[in-house]
Amino acid sequence: MDDTDYKKKKIRNMQLYGLAGIGLLLITLVLGYFNITIGKGDFFTDMLSVWSAILIVGSITQYIKIKRMPNLLKIDKITEYDERNVILRGKSAYLSFILSTIGLAIIMIILIYLDYIIPLYLVSALLVIQYISFLVFVIYFDKRM
Repeated sequence: MDDTDYKKKKIRNMQLYGLAGIGLLLITLVLGYFNITIGKGDFFTDMLSVWSAILIVGSITQYIKIKRMPNLLKIDKITEYDERNVILRGKSAYLSFILSTIGLAIIMIILIYLDYIIPLYLVSALLVIQYISFLVFVIYFDKRM
């Protein structure tokens, strides 16, 4: 991937993040306009507005960084595609998968002990989805590489 393709990819990602932030902001405005509250108080709408601000400001700052400092973009590209960093990301992703699986298993044991059936089904479904997605991604990347 040459520098212009990498730059286009980064700009496209920043545009998607900005659009996601604007979408969250619109959802927040609609919820506020119709006085819709989800949960207790305005916590959900406040969190939506915070995340929309984070996405919008983050995408703007990254876009400015890409446009004004192209030498940093070259450094980012080198560090992103460095073989050692790719291996480290893969190992850390696998370790986080194992730790989250252990955490879900512990939560399932606690839910069984407390006799919470519906949350137990939800956590069990999440665990099954996690394993299926892991197998799908392993097969996909095994064929790709």
